[in-house]
Amino acid sequence: MGRSKICFECVSPRLKGSKENPMRISGRFTRPKATAQNTPEHLAANMEITHAASLAVAKKLQCENNSGLPEKAVLEPRTRT
Repeated sequence: MGRSKICFECVSPRLKGSKENPMRISGRFTRPKATAQNTPEHLAANMEITHAASLAVAKKLQCENNSGLPEKAVLEPRTRT
C-alpha cells in the first residue's frame, strides 16, 4: 500500500488556546493496495500530495508561519528521534 504522512503543530488566532497548547495535525495519504506502487517516483508523488494538502490546511487555519511547512515539498529520507 502506498502511503505518506505529515504531522505538524498549529498556533493560530482561529484556534483558541493554541498559543499555550498548539493543535497537533496529522495529514495522511493512502493509495489502495491495488493501485499502489512502491517506486521512488510514486512514493515522492504520494508525499507531494500529502504536503500540498497539509500546507493548504495550515494556510486555511492561519497557522503562524504555515506551521513551518515550506511552499514546496522537501523530499528527504525519514528520520526517527
